[in-house]
Amino acid sequence: MTAGALTVSRTFDSRYQLSGIQAGSVMNLTLTHDGAGNVKTVSGLTKPPLASGTSAYSHTANRLISATGVSEATYSHDNSGNIVSDGTRTFTYNQNHRLTRVSAGSDVIAEYEYDAFGRRMRKIAGGETVCFIYDVNSLLIGETDGDGNPLRDYVYLNGQPAAMKVYGEGAGWYYFLNDHLGTPQKLVDASGNVVWEAGYLPFGDVQIGRADVENNLRFPGQYYDAETGLHYNWHRYYDPGSGRYITGDPIGLEGGMNVYAYVNGNPVNWADPDGLARKGNKGDGSASGKNTSNPYKALSKNNFP
Repeated sequence: MTAGALTVSRTFDSRYQLSGIQAGSVMNLTLTHDGAGNVKTVSGLTKPPLASGTSAYSHTANRLISATGVSEATYSHDNSGNIVSDGTRTFTYNQNHRLTRVSAGSDVIAEYEYDAFGRRMRKIAGGETVCFIYDVNSLLIGETDGDGNPLRDYVYLNGQPAAMKVYGEGAGWYYFLNDHLGTPQKLVDASGNVVWEAGYLPFGDVQIGRADVENNLRFPGQYYDAETGLHYNWHRYYDPGSGRYITGDPIGLEGGMNVYAYVNGNPVNWADPDGLARKGNKGDGSASGKNTSNPYKALSKNNFP
């Protein structure tokens, strides 16, 4: 694959898991996985230096226990397999394993609230409240502050973000330039000027190159939370640093043999817009064998917070 003057090459192991990616002198990464599909090591170099050196991850029963090297953390879990601590922060969940609070000691970093379909409706972080509005297919179409004043509106084309309207500072319409999965690479204004752009590591860790306007959309269906570094992904939260979810898959093994892994270790060709199972190579759910996009078709007692 060639992007402008930059040639990008990728390699995969025998299980079609991403094992390497090279992009000229900008990126040269090697990944290894264990037999259960957990990422064991990520080594190499990227410029800007998102990662340089080797990160190693250890697991027990597919649960992430520790990260060493470029990333350093020690994790603990509750009896349901949810991460409750990373050695610095504490994670609290409701009875349906939805993340409701992140704290550090006695300091509350963020609090989250959900509707009957498990969609996040409100977050409180840094003294500010953001409320979220969804369409019937649970695509995020708007954000307001705690008083109901609009912050951002979103427009989609074939399930991918196409435009964003910003209110207040930086007010105006901006347009998404996405990759083949629907992950935003750039935002441009009405004159074609780039106002936001980012580069990504394979599992979604990002280096922002320009941010004249705020954009929190990441992998399809994911919303970046600056307060935690996690990505909200409807049914659970994703950690782009480790390339895995912090809770097990709500649909169990139906989403794959490893209930924490993201898209079976192949983020180049697959996406998971709702945090349940990998879907189509276009990021819009086109190749899914299971309809999980419409919450009104999937409402059950397990969806209630």
